Amino acid sequence: MTLHAVLVTERAHGLCTERELSTKPVKNSRLPNQPDAPDNANQPSQKVLKPMPSKDAPVFQHRVRMMALEDGTPARCDICSTRSRCLLSQASQDVRERIAPHIVERSIRIGSSIEAQGEGGDHLGVIKLGLFKGERVNDQHERTPVCLLGRGRIFGFGNLFKQPATLTLTAVMPARLCQIPIAILYDRAFVDRGFRQYIYQSIGRYIDTLADWSRLPREGGISGQLLQALRLIAAEEGSRSFRIPSHIELGLLLGARRESVARHIGLLIQTRQLVKLDRWHGILDPTPEELALLSAPCGPHRSHARHPALRRPLD
Repeated sequence: MTLHAVLVTERAHGLCTERELSTKPVKNSRLPNQPDAPDNANQPSQKVLKPMPSKDAPVFQHRVRMMALEDGTPARCDICSTRSRCLLSQASQDVRERIAPHIVERSIRIGSSIEAQGEGGDHLGVIKLGLFKGERVNDQHERTPVCLLGRGRIFGFGNLFKQPATLTLTAVMPARLCQIPIAILYDRAFVDRGFRQYIYQSIGRYIDTLADWSRLPREGGISGQLLQALRLIAAEEGSRSFRIPSHIELGLLLGARRESVARHIGLLIQTRQLVKLDRWHGILDPTPEELALLSAPCGPHRSHARHPALRRPLD
């Protein structure tokens, strides 16, 4: 019986606290219904105790699985605002009921990576909120941003085909995502032909997005590139109002200085191609009705970015 298994089992039975999991010594520890260990069991020359009997295995396995998912929470697909874009919501009702208990929702901090170029994994994920920059590493081991991915985009789909990731995905703003093990999808979801078809369509849209971002260098000067980048970001957010990344991130994406990005954003605001709703949010090409709404007080929303009329989906 290993030290880790003993402590996990004792924690499951309420015999020690979380702090004790890393500090509590083990001496002649035994599980319920297990005979006492011999006196020389703790000597270095002796082998560790055998694992618990199979009849107790479900308790041990369940606890280990829950510990592995401590950094996530069960997904709430029934109230998720990304359902219309989410791959996991496109399966039949029967398949959704079988995979729902295995979907885990996680919060991601700015600067955290969820996928690394050249590495594989065992999960498929969907971006729920926020933006992630996709970077490629060159021969000099320098990472260069090539795109931004947002709500509803899948990641880790290379794991479906046992292929490494093509991009390194790093959060540029606070984000949330959902993940499910590949093994669960193969076992419980791939029987649905419609679900398989939607996976292929999602991968196709992913490639379309990369092609759209590849056009940025051909959009003229910095003003044209910045305007097109903001339109692509709005499309990723799926809303008329969207959160604008920092000037530093936009500069890295466009190959421009932060000061140049700030100056050209000011020009877009002067020409009414962009209207700032608050410090972080904006809206592109506002209609006369939206301009009238923006001239009114915010009211209970505290920010125009929270107004339902400005949060409607893009056409």
